[in-house]
Amino acid sequence: MICSTGLIEEGALESTMYVVCREHLELAIEQFLDEYEEAPDVVDLEDTHFAAWDPPKQCERCDKPGQYLVV
Repeated sequence: MICSTGLIEEGALESTMYVVCREHLELAIEQFLDEYEEAPDVVDLEDTHFAAWDPPKQCERCDKPGQYLVV
């Protein structure tokens, strides 16, 4: 099961995000499409760093390193 994290910021709607490995990327995109009926943004976590957030180190579906953020 992919775990989702709800984020609520001032004035923002709740959003769901998934941190997954390459193997589970397609599944996370499909789940996002089913849930929101629109394409997600996919962020390569090897190329992107966040000032106020550290992404989970492993995929939410297996023990491989988390490589993509689907949001």
